[in-house]
Amino acid sequence: MSGDGFLRFLMSDENSPVFLDRTERYQDMDQPLCHYYINSSHNTYLSGRQYGGKSSTEIYRQVLLSGCRCVELDAWDRENEPIITHGKAMCTDVSFKEVLLQIRDTAFLRTDFPVILSFENHCSKSNQLKMAKYCMEVFGDMLLSKPLDEFPIKVQKLKRS
Repeated sequence: MSGDGFLRFLMSDENSPVFLDRTERYQDMDQPLCHYYINSSHNTYLSGRQYGGKSSTEIYRQVLLSGCRCVELDAWDRENEPIITHGKAMCTDVSFKEVLLQIRDTAFLRTDFPVILSFENHCSKSNQLKMAKYCMEVFGDMLLSKPLDEFPIKVQKLKRS
């Protein structure tokens, strides 16, 4: 067999590493959230090492486009604005609002699946209020801000023993 023939064999349907008749993706989205594996990102804003690293809004775009559905936002006070950084680890910071804009513009380009924002909040009360305001302004109707009518929250009373 020639080199070209061997290469054609390796790349042919007969040598596929998966069963081609089973490649259609099916997502049963009727289960509780805890039944699913969710691709998540820790310290999403860092483009390098954790100590002394560089923060970037671009990383949010990259992870969301690659399938990540849970991103972390480490929020800290910087004067009168919330920022995203790794706290006292001498990392650079990025604007909290700029991160939200990047998430809004990128989150649903590849999939309609929800995005979970994991906030690690170290902000003062005034900056927490700004964070909430920015989330409502930037995400608008995209933000789930109350229970869905078709899925009411059921409160169960605990029995004392």
